[in-house]
Amino acid sequence: MKSAFKILYSLFDKIAYFIHRFFDLNDISKDNKIYIDKLFQKLNSKSWKPNEKLEGGQNHFINALFFILQELRDVKGFESVSKWINPSAEKFSEIRNAMEHRSLVVVDAESYHLITNFDIVNKLSTERFNSGYSELETKLDEINQKIANARRSKNKDLEQKNRAKQKKLEDKLAGLNSQRYEKQKLSSHTLHITVDDLEVRLFSLIKLVRNSIMYLSLAINLDSEMKKEHQEGIALPRDIPLR
Repeated sequence: MKSAFKILYSLFDKIAYFIHRFFDLNDISKDNKIYIDKLFQKLNSKSWKPNEKLEGGQNHFINALFFILQELRDVKGFESVSKWINPSAEKFSEIRNAMEHRSLVVVDAESYHLITNFDIVNKLSTERFNSGYSELETKLDEINQKIANARRSKNKDLEQKNRAKQKKLEDKLAGLNSQRYEKQKLSSHTLHITVDDLEVRLFSLIKLVRNSIMYLSLAINLDSEMKKEHQEGIALPRDIPLR
């Protein structure tokens, strides 16, 4: 199922590349920048702006492909209706990203339940960790204030004593920051998903790919019809042999 998911998702990039070449959306020197995420936007723009050749929206089948993109991942400035139908659903791009760059672990429902419970315990541990971190920050602020007061009163002994406390607190905070960073790296590396959830997503992806191929075919046909209306001269149809 994971291999099928990868192959199906890659078909969107193939569709994007075909549209880019067929409709001349960008110069061919931009070939290496074309994939489904970038297809509809202006490549040289710092913020998300639509490609000038698609901005008019005359070919509504291309617009339909844009709505399919919103099902795959977030698009700045646009909102997918799927989040209202299934608010808890993760984006397809998150699963694909975990497959390609991190780690995706497919488990049964019982194992997923245990992992979820562990995440709850881990969250409580993190909250206690953050509470302790905040207490140290408060103590450090108090020590800094005492150092400032000792400096104003020119009490060097008291200032040195507080600076020693300041150094210990800063070392503790640095150690906690290191622990927090390691904890974040480990907790965000692996994405867990149940077999049933992956199967549902896989069949949804199959439908999206099928619809995308249909819309691509219709978009090309519509483009050809529009060109016929504006062409000059006489056009003679030719039969294409099946073999």
